[in-house]
Parts: sequence; C-alpha cells; structure tokens
Amino acid sequence: TVVIIFVLANVMFRYSRGFERKWMQRARMSRETVRTHASTSSPRVVPQMVQTCSVMPLADATRLSRPLHVKGFGSGIDFSTPSTVRAVEEVLAFVKDFAPDSLVYDGDPYRPDSFAHLVKMLAASFPSPNENNGSLYPRRRVVGFRWDYSMEDNIEEVVRDRSEICANMEILTVPTPEGFADDTPEDFARLGYEALKWTEGRTALCFGGGDTLLHEFRMNPDVTFHLWPVPRTNRRGQTETILDKLENHPQNVVIHQL
Repeated sequence: TVVIIFVLANVMFRYSRGFERKWMQRARMSRETVRTHASTSSPRVVPQMVQTCSVMPLADATRLSRPLHVKGFGSGIDFSTPSTVRAVEEVLAFVKDFAPDSLVYDGDPYRPDSFAHLVKMLAASFPSPNENNGSLYPRRRVVGFRWDYSMEDNIEEVVRDRSEICANMEILTVPTPEGFADDTPEDFARLGYEALKWTEGRTALCFGGGDTLLHEFRMNPDVTFHLWPVPRTNRRGQTETILDKLENHPQNVVIHQL
C-alpha cells in the first residue's frame, strides 16, 4: 500500500510540474504576442527601446529641470569656415556657462551641414557621470521632439538616424493636432512651440535659421532666443543668413555678432 501511494504521488508531482511548465510557456508566449501586436498594430507609438535610443509618448516622459533648446538651419552650413568655427566655439562656451540639464531640439534628421551636427557636438561635450561629480545635473539628457504621426511607419529608421546625433537620445512623440498639415514654415514652428510649452524652457540657442525660426520668435514671446547668425548655402546656391529676413529686431532675440 505504501509503495502504491508513493508511486501515485510521484506521478501526480511530475504531472503538476509538466502542467506548470506548459502554463508558464503559454504565459510567456501570450505576453510576447501582446508586445508584438502593440509595437506593430497600434497607431499609438508605445514606449520601447531600439538600440540605445528611447522613444515614448510625451505624456510618459520625465520632466526636465534646466532645458536648453537648440534650433537652426536644417542644411547648407559649412562648419569649416572661420566665422562658423568661431561661432561654434562661442556656442560651446555659452552652453558650458548656462549649464543645462538637457539639450532639446525639434527632432530634425542628422546632416553634417545641419544644426543637428551642432547638437551632436554639444552632446559630445557633456561630461560623463564620472567626470561630473558635484554638478547640479549629474545625468544630462538629449531630447528630440517629433509629431506622433511621423513615427508610426518608420520608427526604426528615425531611431537609427537620431542615434547618429546621440546614442542615448530620448525621442518624445507629440500628439498631432486634428487636421494638422505640417507643410508650411508656420506649421513646422508649431512643433518647436509645443516643445517649449512642455519643457517650460525660457532659453533657446539658434545656429542660423530661416522662416520657421522667424515664426517661433513671434509664437514664443516669453522665450529668449540667443542667435548666432551663421550663413548657409541654400538650394539655389546662394549664401543667406537669417538677418536677411529679420526686418525688425524682436525684443526676445539676442544677436551674437560673428
């Protein structure tokens, strides 16, 4: 009798362990299916990590303490000219004195002739945590803003490109307004406006800039824009600066002469 009871107990134990393993395997498969469905089928961009660059909705992001917004020409800047080299040196000194806890920009794609290249240089100048002992902001962040609609179909491409600027950049997706066209300089300026409103930042660094930046000057009267009017070569092969279009000197713009 004892032997029979022992054998039955052993069989029941093995059966229960097998059932438990199958249940756990199914649970893992179910969770994986949910994650896969959320990342591929949902129209809302969900928090995730691709490489080391994070993407998350604005509503889930951690607030910044002392942000510095960076803006400028999206193309055509020659970083090798003497005046632009001096401007970069002045900007680096300005950022060091300002001591931000984060760099914020409007999520432009990386180009070596864009202000995004300046963002890359500024991010590289941030001290590492080991070099930053005693600082008010031991963990400094680089944050890019994007409309959420622009991330739905090409999130991996965007992340790979932005990782060229900063490997641990945080890309925050902003809800797209209903009926938003996003095809004029005033539309483009709306993203910068939303970024400044969310961060409550009051200081922006401008490395050149065009019509979009002129709209941002008007849309954000409480923000001080520090402008380095570096030149660029436009698509027509002409040299231009933002001063060519800045008819009246806005009170919230500080021009740093080259």
